[in-house]
Amino acid sequence: MISTHATAYSKNPRTSLDALCDLDTAKLKKYGKKYSITNLFVDVDELLEKMKPDVISICTHQDTHDEITLKAARSGVKGIFCEKPIASTVSSAKNMIKVCKEKNVVLMIDHQRRFDPLYANIKKMIDCGHLGIIRHSIFYYTAGIFNTGTHIIDLMRYFFGDVVWVTGRHSSIESSATDPNIDGTLCFKNGVFGSIHVLNVRDCLIFEQDILGSKGRLRILHSGFEIEYYGIDNSKYFNGYREYEKMELPFEIPQERQYMVNGINHMLDCIEKKTEPVSSGTDGLKSLEIILALIESANNSSKRTYLSSEMESTI
Repeated sequence: MISTHATAYSKNPRTSLDALCDLDTAKLKKYGKKYSITNLFVDVDELLEKMKPDVISICTHQDTHDEITLKAARSGVKGIFCEKPIASTVSSAKNMIKVCKEKNVVLMIDHQRRFDPLYANIKKMIDCGHLGIIRHSIFYYTAGIFNTGTHIIDLMRYFFGDVVWVTGRHSSIESSATDPNIDGTLCFKNGVFGSIHVLNVRDCLIFEQDILGSKGRLRILHSGFEIEYYGIDNSKYFNGYREYEKMELPFEIPQERQYMVNGINHMLDCIEKKTEPVSSGTDGLKSLEIILALIESANNSSKRTYLSSEMESTI
């Protein structure tokens, strides 16, 4: 599977990888050689001025996303593929969205699973009521609320819509100073309740979701590479009761699941058709707001924290 921006651009017949930019000159030379790129820059202003790219990917630390996005949007690029999370603060994210809108630039955030046809099929399954009324969604993750958590928060929003309030709790699992491990509960506007639970990445890697509904259950296992579906049938063990019973998945798992390639193609389509991407700057902003609300709650004895568009918290 192609998992980097550079390889996705280089393999895509609709794009050509023309330049690389990095402050680490050793890394820059290494990947310049790998991709046969001679246009190597340590200064993004120089890159934008000399190369005048149509599309740029921003794969730097989140506290630099806003500055580079504004420079790129004002330089005349048509599309920006920005890594997650969108920014470090809500105000920075809002400014990125505002400037890109003013300059007619497509701003797309790399919440990769939105570019995977499997998750689109799951969303259709939920939206059409195949699982019935969603009673609860449980997510297990590792490696920080910003690093991995942004993916699970975005995926839950993709499936269930916007969040009203959250409660968070700092996990006892060791975390970095800038990316805490948080357990939490999310209440969605449609009445669905979701919970997130962090495990220690040193024990095992896990990215799994369990969606339980009144008519069925779906388990997304091994980072989405395995899916289990359960319908509801009469219990084999308890007379008069019904239980979840494993059944055949009602759709096929797609064989071609190149997230990054699909993402770039989607962004190019959005540029050509002047449409909003499936993982927009606004989606990135809302995920950031939820993460910051979870941290705020965790810092205040798990007090219920309501989502506000005026939130100005920082990492």
